[in-house]
Amino acid sequence: MTASANGATLTGPTDPGSLVDATGAAWTLKAGIVYRAAVETISAAVALLLYFDGEIYQQAHGEWWGWVNNAWSSIPADPRPVAPPPPPVPPPTQTVTLAAGQSVLVNFGASATITITASA
Repeated sequence: MTASANGATLTGPTDPGSLVDATGAAWTLKAGIVYRAAVETISAAVALLLYFDGEIYQQAHGEWWGWVNNAWSSIPADPRPVAPPPPPVPPPTQTVTLAAGQSVLVNFGASATITITASA
């Protein structure tokens, strides 16, 4: 069998699908319990099963666990990288064309107000 796509998930407590790891073992989730190749692993109340970077992870009781040496091992957080925040949105701009001698008042909120006058 071909390994599942990186980042593939099953959601609990029961998901009819399966994940396949790099060794070809199929992972399933039934009633919050994780099964590897149809054999129950020691797990309970699993909310998410994840295949990421060639490894299998589960989230249960708000905690994360990785499958290491045929057993679940606690890890500090979701192994997927946190997306960076979006870049700041630039302030809106407006172009004004002035004839000679015309003025425009520009208000910067509570911080400042300026008047621009076009020269001849």
